[in-house]
Amino acid sequence: MGEATWKHIIFLDSDDYWKLTALEELVEEAEKKNLQVIVFAAQPFCDGIEKHKGPSYSHTVQNNLVKNGAESLYFSKSHGEYYAQACLRLYRLDYLRDNGFRFDEGIIHEDESFSFLAYVHADRVECLGERYYYRRYRPGSIMMNKDPVQSAHGYRVAIDTLLHYMQDRRLSSLENKLYRGQIIGYISAIFARNEEMIEKKSSLATSSNTSHVNSIAYDSQETIRRACRISKRLPLYCKIGAYNFEAGYSLWKIRASLGRLKRLRHR
Repeated sequence: MGEATWKHIIFLDSDDYWKLTALEELVEEAEKKNLQVIVFAAQPFCDGIEKHKGPSYSHTVQNNLVKNGAESLYFSKSHGEYYAQACLRLYRLDYLRDNGFRFDEGIIHEDESFSFLAYVHADRVECLGERYYYRRYRPGSIMMNKDPVQSAHGYRVAIDTLLHYMQDRRLSSLENKLYRGQIIGYISAIFARNEEMIEKKSSLATSSNTSHVNSIAYDSQETIRRACRISKRLPLYCKIGAYNFEAGYSLWKIRASLGRLKRLRHR
């Protein structure tokens, strides 16, 4: 991105492709409305697997309306239509450069923090319902086979990146709320992978690799502790996890189980 000289930038994963007219239409819309970010829908499809179990990647709310990033992101999240993949946006390059938004390279979930930051801080964002992007699901891909240890590490790095920006910026109340919600989501994602990490550690009981699994839990605890210092009003399981990772995980697991029961009762 640092070497790019054009006005807009868009990303494409190697397994995926765009609608034939996507680039022309998106750039034309961005120019016409002076947009920093365009968010668009995608069409998931399967290649070598029977069924796609992931998100729909649809946009059915606030389409064709220009808003600031925080308002647009809050509305998208409220309707379950926020997708973290950076490839589902067109960005104005000078906006990204001026704010220093970059991927957390070398990890799983490298675009998590980038996608959130570039969305929430934009002055002019538009969502489109058109499915400009075709997202492939196939066996053997990183997306389908995420290692729980590396996944937890990726979310921990994303938290650290968000905390860095929280300290460097004066945030509005809505932006603070969005940051807090994103951090809580990442902490929950780390805890959600803890059971798999425990199983992996057990299978590696005679290997030096167990120290790597242990270090992820330790580093996660340190990151959660820092999050509790910087971002106020985090849930109790986060505050406990800041001092005892396993105790925080246990409380999170109870809350997650109760949440599942509540959802089943209301079906």
